This record gives sequence, C-alpha cells and structure tokens, in this order.
Amino acid sequence: IVGALVAKEKASQDITQKIQKELKESKLDLERALKTIRDNEKVTKELVQKVKSLEERLSQVSDGQSAQEMVTAPRSVNSSNDRHGSLSSSSRNDTP
Repeated sequence: IVGALVAKEKASQDITQKIQKELKESKLDLERALKTIRDNEKVTKELVQKVKSLEERLSQVSDGQSAQEMVTAPRSVNSSNDRHGSLSSSSRNDTP
C-alpha cells in the first residue's frame, strides 16, 4: 500500500511539473504574440500616416498643382515643414 501511495504521489508531481512547463511555454507564446500585435499596430500607424500624406499630395495635384511640381517636391512624410511648405506654395499658386 505504501509503495502504491508513493508511486501515486510521484505521478502527481510529474503531472504537476508537466502542466507548469506547458503553462510557461504558453505564457511565452502569448508574450510573443502580444509583441507581434504591438509591432503590427506601429507599422499600421506609420502606413496610415503615409497614406494621409499621399492623399494630401494627390489633392494638391487635383487642385491644380502640376505633376512636375509633385515629382520635385520633398519626399519626407514625417516633416511638418513639407506639409506646411506644400500648402503655402499651393496657396501662392492660387493667388493671381
């Protein structure tokens, strides 16, 4: 009887260790997945900003700015000077 109890306790400990190991692995998998999601959110935000910038440039072309001016315009998406500079040059073109 004592041998059976010892064997049962050993089996119980083995199962507990196996479950703890699987939980650790699952936690690591979830942490990696969360990091990937956050990285994807960052990339998505950057892409949204680039799309907005391209939409602004497209609207400028639609509003009368020549395609040649767009080709020679600064390419930086993040610079606030580009947006303001482009807008001010656009408004200069509109004045007679």
